[in-house]
Amino acid sequence: MTNLAMTIHAARRAQQRAIKRTQIEQLFLLSDTSTRLDRHLSALRLSRSALKEAMADGMPPAEADRLAGRTIVLADDGAIVTLAHLHGSKSRAYRRRDRRAYWKGAKA
Repeated sequence: MTNLAMTIHAARRAQQRAIKRTQIEQLFLLSDTSTRLDRHLSALRLSRSALKEAMADGMPPAEADRLAGRTIVLADDGAIVTLAHLHGSKSRAYRRRDRRAYWKGAKA
């Protein structure tokens, strides 16, 4: 498999969120959506269509379900900064190009 550099923070988050190394590698390899978070960070995730395509190629539905909603925050140097399982308004904030209220601490 690939050799992914992870920060200590990312390793802790992976453990806390029960995200296995193999799932991180699959998410990294299959991710089809990248959103720039700031000058040095990008969020990688799988779209629904990419998950459907992976299942059509033989990925078990249970594994695809585990990858759904997972997000990798990646630094420009290639290191994984953090891992998240985003849903709801936080997920929309990571997908949105202009993060107005969410990143300033105000309620949207």
